[in-house]
Amino acid sequence: MDNSNMAKQYCLSLSMSAGMNIEDVAAENPDAIITEPIDIYEGLSTASAERVAAACGFHDKGLHQAVDTMKKLYELFIKHDATMLEINPMAEDRKGEGDML
Repeated sequence: MDNSNMAKQYCLSLSMSAGMNIEDVAAENPDAIITEPIDIYEGLSTASAERVAAACGFHDKGLHQAVDTMKKLYELFIKHDATMLEINPMAEDRKGEGDML
């Protein structure tokens, strides 16, 4: 959640920097973080999740699996009234399939 404007704004943040905390990535290389705002009334759209997955290098089957995972995680986030939900890592294997490790 972005608190900079004191308004409730959810966002999806990902980094291609493997094996690092996102806080460390933000401090060392903020351009390596992909952030997509989420409309709190509409939720995470497929188009938004696709933009993020593509920007992270997912393609074909892996892209669709990453989008599906992001949307399910967002539903879990909302269902449990979470303030943050983190997975580390999510990757695409040599077969082009996306997976959380």
